Amino acid sequence: MALAPLNLKQTNLDTKHLVLTFHYPKLPEIIMAGYMRLHVRPYIPNPLRCFQCQKYGHSKDACRGTLTCARCAQADHESSHCTAPEKCVNCRGSRTSFSRSCPAWITERGGCF
Repeated sequence: MALAPLNLKQTNLDTKHLVLTFHYPKLPEIIMAGYMRLHVRPYIPNPLRCFQCQKYGHSKDACRGTLTCARCAQADHESSHCTAPEKCVNCRGSRTSFSRSCPAWITERGGCF
């Protein structure tokens, strides 16, 4: 079993959460750490979303797409000052491209919320 702290990427601050890596596929329900019983659940990271084209599966550094607004899905402007109606790049729904209610986000995350 390996142990690593879960850090917030924006601030690089530690959280109270730990990521445990087990050497077998079936997770235990609990583990004992000292005198504490700790519940175990799978760690499912958020999907990787490009901040340039807003598509999933790659980062801005590897993007070959065009700059697309994360709020309205229109090309050639950023979302920070956008006032247009919301539209998702990935599902074409009336939500932002970073919404966790997007069916594409849920699918990319493995169907888990």
